[in-house]
Amino acid sequence: MDVNVRIAFEALQSNVLRTRLTVAVIAVGIMSLVSIQTAVKIMSDQVAGSFEKMGAGMFTISSGQGGAISLRQASVFAEEASFARTVSIYRNRDMMARVSFEGESTDPVVSVICADEKYLSCQGGVVREGRGLLPADVSAGKRVVILGDNVIRRLFPDGGGIGNQVTLPSGRYLVVGVLERRGAVFGTGLDNSAIIPLTDGDGICIDVVPDPDISLEDAALCSSALLRGIRRTGPSSPPDFEIVKSGSVEEGLASLEEKLSVAALAIGLLTLLGASVGLMNIMLVSVRERTREIGLRKSLGARSSTIGNQFLLEAVMIGQAGGVSGILLGVLFGNLAALIMDGDFAVPWKWVFYAVALCFAVSLFSGFLPARKAAALDPVDALREE
Repeated sequence: MDVNVRIAFEALQSNVLRTRLTVAVIAVGIMSLVSIQTAVKIMSDQVAGSFEKMGAGMFTISSGQGGAISLRQASVFAEEASFARTVSIYRNRDMMARVSFEGESTDPVVSVICADEKYLSCQGGVVREGRGLLPADVSAGKRVVILGDNVIRRLFPDGGGIGNQVTLPSGRYLVVGVLERRGAVFGTGLDNSAIIPLTDGDGICIDVVPDPDISLEDAALCSSALLRGIRRTGPSSPPDFEIVKSGSVEEGLASLEEKLSVAALAIGLLTLLGASVGLMNIMLVSVRERTREIGLRKSLGARSSTIGNQFLLEAVMIGQAGGVSGILLGVLFGNLAALIMDGDFAVPWKWVFYAVALCFAVSLFSGFLPARKAAALDPVDALREE
């Protein structure tokens, strides 16, 4: 082992408490940076996976400030939208409902969705057991329901569910289908849903999947023109409905991801700034306490550069120990989000490398002045130091 490395180890071991406190402060800064970036990566992967399942080329039309879209208007739109491959009509009846079965009940987090038979096709939902909604279910207003995976797991932990009647806020419904689990974005999604046949009411929305031969933008323009005609909105009047493209949602989420990354970097840098000041003070105190040692080594032939490099090495060792600890804790805590959001294990490798580089830079910054001071000591004066 190199002499400087051995001496550095011995010096750090002789001040264990001081070293551990400094390592802990650096670890906290790196942990905050890596944990937030890990959680952001998991959320980004989940969002990307959800859009991949739904299909990026889709948009939703909902009511604006000029009045709600009626079921009749939406039905006419669906019949006349020749530019669309699939059109689905639905409305969110209750976003915080309970579903019950024989004394067992879910938490009030279930979305009750009134939808037509094409809803699951647009949303990328897959029926795992049973069947989806049929046109006859919608036209006859049958009291049947398709349940998401989380709902089934809560009400029927031993499996099954098909053929049983569950209770929703609007009454009892026969379970005819169970959806395949696919994970949820920010705790919501089809896993926590109960889908029943479409009925008229407030909040009618229209999902549109354009024909492959037409672009998303052109399909949105065609939809706007068609719906204006159906709702008899003048060409000079502002639209009284909203069109939200899947791409715009992704852009918004990407913007949120960028802001979270900047916030995590700011928190990490502020913490590391405090850590660098603490590390510098510790190294200056170490130089003061080891003045005689430095004088003795210089009198035995150690060069000033060797002495300086030794103190720089000690600072780097403290910094990297804090960095490694922070990275491990950051990945651990960040992946707790994976358990909460049903996401996969993730490691933000780019930010891990950034964290290592930051720790190295902080170590060099904090160790430079103490190393320079140690290297500049006169051996005679150093040996006289009490």
